[in-house]
Amino acid sequence: MSSGLRLALVSDDEQVEICERYWLEYGDWAVAEYRARYGVEVAPDHAGMRAELPVMLGPRGRLYLAELDGAPVATGGLKPIDDHSAELKRMYVRPTARGRGISRVLLDRLVADAIDIGYDRLRLDTLDFMTEAHALYRSAGFVTGAPYEFSETVRAGVEAHTVYLELALTDRQRDQEDEG
Repeated sequence: MSSGLRLALVSDDEQVEICERYWLEYGDWAVAEYRARYGVEVAPDHAGMRAELPVMLGPRGRLYLAELDGAPVATGGLKPIDDHSAELKRMYVRPTARGRGISRVLLDRLVADAIDIGYDRLRLDTLDFMTEAHALYRSAGFVTGAPYEFSETVRAGVEAHTVYLELALTDRQRDQEDEG
């Protein structure tokens, strides 16, 4: 991990604005990549992400902005699905900051938060061509899961090119308690 890395729990409009800018950057990249690979036009769901903000900023959600040497470089969030499960949302590191362990730090923080909040399961969806992301999630214990009702990729109609992953948090919490 980079020594100048700091995770800030998003708490003000300026931080939200930076996260939204990164979501736009991520969404536009993903749509362009999807179009180039599959020849299909899809629209990024920027309005849907904005609508999810209150839930992510609420007591059972989380939204982080990662800063490297004082400059924002990444974001990641946790969105409640129901009382027992949450969804990992918008893990994104700007290209200029990749390769420094930032995604791992964000992921570990969000998993720890999900356990602390009391979720039993953490879910996510990612497009099939995001193989580096798949490797990160699998290295943290995520396994193949099923499509779920509130998945953004289901709403966008791109399930055929989506990988669904999930992590059982009750097992992970039990392992942590055994180690402590």
